[in-house]
Amino acid sequence: MPPTGTVHQGRLLSLARTIKTNNGFTFIEIMVTLVILSVGIVGVYQALFKSLDHMSRLKSRLYANILLDDQIATIERKLRAYKTLPMESPVQEVDVGVQRISFEPQSQISAVDQFTDVFKIDLLYTWTDRGHQNKLGRSAYVSDFLLDENIK
Repeated sequence: MPPTGTVHQGRLLSLARTIKTNNGFTFIEIMVTLVILSVGIVGVYQALFKSLDHMSRLKSRLYANILLDDQIATIERKLRAYKTLPMESPVQEVDVGVQRISFEPQSQISAVDQFTDVFKIDLLYTWTDRGHQNKLGRSAYVSDFLLDENIK
C-alpha cells in the first residue's frame, strides 16, 4: 500500500490541472455570445427607428387632420359671411419636426339636390413624407343658414 500522502497529493495535482484548464471561457463561446448580443442589439435599434418613422408619419397626419378641420371651418365662415364659396385652397407648407411638408389640397364643392342652401364639401390633402405619398380626406355638409334666422 502506498502512503496516503502521495495519493492525496496526486489527487490535488489532478484537481489543480482540471481547475487550470476549465478556468475561463473559450474563444468560440465568447464569439457565439457576441453574435447573439449583436443580433439582439440590431433588433432593438431597428424597432426604435421604425417607431420613430411611424411617429413622424403620425405627426404629419395629425397636421393634415388639423388643416382639414381648419379648411372646412374657413369655408363655412366664408359661406355664412359673404354668401360665396371659395373655389381654390392654397398649398400649405408646415414645419413638421425638422422637415418642411407641403400639403396640397383638392376640394370639390357641390350643391345637395334636394336643398338649395346646403352644400357638400369634399376635401383631400396629399403630401409626401419620407418618400411615401399620403392622403387624408374629409367630407362635410355646410349651409348658409344663420342660426338666428332659423329661430324666427
